[in-house]
Amino acid sequence: MIISIYAEDLKHNIGVNNKMPWFIPKDLHYFKKVTLGNYIVMGRKTFESLNKQPLPRRKNIVLTKNKNYTVPKNVTLLHSKEEVLNLYNKNNIDKMFIIGGKEIFSLFLNNSDYIYRTKIEKIYQADTKISEINKNKFMIIQQTFVPISNQNEASLIFEKWKKII
Repeated sequence: MIISIYAEDLKHNIGVNNKMPWFIPKDLHYFKKVTLGNYIVMGRKTFESLNKQPLPRRKNIVLTKNKNYTVPKNVTLLHSKEEVLNLYNKNNIDKMFIIGGKEIFSLFLNNSDYIYRTKIEKIYQADTKISEINKNKFMIIQQTFVPISNQNEASLIFEKWKKII
């Protein structure tokens, strides 16, 4: 299955200056827990926001149109959505997570079987927004509320959305 995973604030903001506008350990822990051991697909800008370092214990795929772009040898470099989908189908991959950024989310939205969205109950300064989830195409199947705490500057709602077939 293909799963888009991201966090957004109350105004659908997801980024500022090619970085996340927040640091919320509980959300980072959740992201790590669900993506560990799986394939993750990110765009070039997201990869660069990670200082060009792959996320450990995951099969990192970077998608860019730039044919001259280089990545470490433990990262797979692909140049089109078709190449990603071919890899997914050819290798019979159980879970492939689309982790960003905005262009990559848009590119794979119609291919996503699920959306894992963290709703951050706060508004941040940002320059990148994501579209509202289309409730005619996806339905919410699970919500988990996480209250504000010493470690988390805002309360969170971990949501799972399933594509309506």
